[in-house]
Amino acid sequence: MRSGSNSTAAVIELRSYPMRPLGRDSFIDNFEAHYLEEIERFGALVMGQFRVMDDPDRFVWLRGFSDMGVREASLRGFYAGEVWKRHGQISMALFLRPLTVRLLRPLAGTDLTAGAMLASTLTAFAGGTCSAETGVVVVDILPVAESERRDGLADFLRGAATALTGEDSELRGLLVAEERTDGWEEEVIRDLDEVVMVTAHRGPEAASRHAGVVSNLVRRSGVELRGPPTSLTLLPTMRSALRYR
Repeated sequence: MRSGSNSTAAVIELRSYPMRPLGRDSFIDNFEAHYLEEIERFGALVMGQFRVMDDPDRFVWLRGFSDMGVREASLRGFYAGEVWKRHGQISMALFLRPLTVRLLRPLAGTDLTAGAMLASTLTAFAGGTCSAETGVVVVDILPVAESERRDGLADFLRGAATALTGEDSELRGLLVAEERTDGWEEEVIRDLDEVVMVTAHRGPEAASRHAGVVSNLVRRSGVELRGPPTSLTLLPTMRSALRYR
């Protein structure tokens, strides 16, 4: 399923949708049947889509763009397009507001999908060669103190690159808030003191060990947090490019 193509992006959205009760699977079916290729046709990268493991009424997905100008043009094109006009009302009837959207930029070396692309993932799915063992993805959101962002974060991030990769786990990305804006009107979270870590794990057991690894990393590094971390444990859909290997 690895295409060898560039699946990195300079701007990444982490999008979390609260769903109406029992609506998530219908939303995913509609989303994956109609939107995936259409979103990419307008210049975005669909990186992954997920069920939140401990919340049956929440859907999370990631999309990326090469820059902020491409983001605005892509979103305007998609939402003005025929596919959204035909199927958008179905999607909107299944999720609730408010949505939570974080606008992020990756730090050097981030490739969330480890080289996988949507097209190769969908081809593997259609051909029956897409493994049902998608693994588990964990997104950790760390609210670091302002002083750490200025002075101490570099050491923490260097430590994360080593600590969060092991036999059954892979660090896929370290992200921080994207400060630039564009002309697309949508309320997004731009918390300049957040660090977002994305890891992929062989299964739930490896993912469960991850929480302790993060706690130890924070303690050993001495990085100061201004609140408790938030963690999302995610089950990739069969058509998600972001998965464990």
